[in-house]
Amino acid sequence: MLRFGKDISLEQIINDFDAVYISVGANEPNNTLNKTTENTSKNGKNSGIKKVLSGNKLLEEINIEKQENSLDIKYKEIFEGKNVAVNGGGNVAMDVSRTLKRLGANVTIIYRRSLNEMPAAVDEIEEAKKENIEFLFQNNIVSYNETNGEMELIKTELIKKENEQRLTPINIENTNYKRQFDYCILATGSKPSKEFSSILKKSDIETDEKGYIKVNENYQTSNQKVFAGGDIIKSKQTVANASYDGREAAKKIIKACYI
Repeated sequence: MLRFGKDISLEQIINDFDAVYISVGANEPNNTLNKTTENTSKNGKNSGIKKVLSGNKLLEEINIEKQENSLDIKYKEIFEGKNVAVNGGGNVAMDVSRTLKRLGANVTIIYRRSLNEMPAAVDEIEEAKKENIEFLFQNNIVSYNETNGEMELIKTELIKKENEQRLTPINIENTNYKRQFDYCILATGSKPSKEFSSILKKSDIETDEKGYIKVNENYQTSNQKVFAGGDIIKSKQTVANASYDGREAAKKIIKACYI
């Protein structure tokens, strides 16, 4: 198996094929968390233990571990019996919460809006409830201390803003309180990685200011041999939409190459 970026470059792939389709997703977490890190051991050296993790990356790592070893013993040892906060209300938040629950963690989902505004699929939410995952609705994380596990939260109220369809959460003054969590998992949306954006530029593939690939109506990028779809072009972040982009792009690629 060739590893992209290590065994083979994007330039090589473009040179070796008549057309290339990019659908790598946008997996860099939107990290707005105010965290304090004082991870030092007794001898004063950094302990190297990360307590704030990306939901997407964690799911990816757990799946790789399962494929390579058939079991997820490594992650069961890390999370079993631990108190884990998952920040977010989408399908990734549900997925990572249920995965960690099965590994033996005590999981709490923290969402700044109400249940009605939760973007996750209804059946995913219901399954999470059945698995006794705790939900903290209308709560916002103020800060998290990776060293002692102290998390400060604040309650929110929802208000209607002009020209906005969704209700906006506003922090309620003097409602701050604290809880203890061994880990904080971020599942609050994602964006293209800066590393991949720099790779794209080397191949003359234009992106917008946030790193999303620019495409025309044919899913074609500024490099005529390269097409793209899914989250990396800022499509709706669902498997269904990514699959649709792939199918439609395939039609355009066939037309571009053979007609």
